[in-house]
Amino acid sequence: MHIKLDQVFRISIYLKALEALFEVVGGIILFFITPHFINHWGSVLTRGELSEDPNNFISNFLSHNIHHLSSISTTYAAIYLLTHGIIKLVALGAVLKDKFWGYPLLLVVLAVFIIYQSIQLVHNVTLGLLVLNIFDAFVVVLTVIEWRKRIIKYEAEHNST
Repeated sequence: MHIKLDQVFRISIYLKALEALFEVVGGIILFFITPHFINHWGSVLTRGELSEDPNNFISNFLSHNIHHLSSISTTYAAIYLLTHGIIKLVALGAVLKDKFWGYPLLLVVLAVFIIYQSIQLVHNVTLGLLVLNIFDAFVVVLTVIEWRKRIIKYEAEHNST
């Protein structure tokens, strides 16, 4: 099965759009959920696993981090997720609509997020953020390739007249 680079690009853009949509929804939800609510449900969800295996890494990690939430940290997370998601949706939407200006916008947006996420990784290495950064870099490479193809197509159309 031969998959064209164009198809890989489109799939990656749709995946980024889905991720951005989840960020927007998550940001909206965080505005309406209190740290107490998150703490309560986090305890409920991890209690059973911790009673079976007190050394369970994931349950301990969640339990420890959930107890340190404050209204300031949830508000920050909500604003971060909303802005991150909305900005990406605008850039991705422009690319999906084949707007020429969408390609450089997406490249700048992803570059800024990659830099920010890389700084976060220096302070706290997490597998999720590392995978996200690698995927963002992959999308940047694909976007550059697609943008160059659009430039070449544009120049060919305008030079032939």
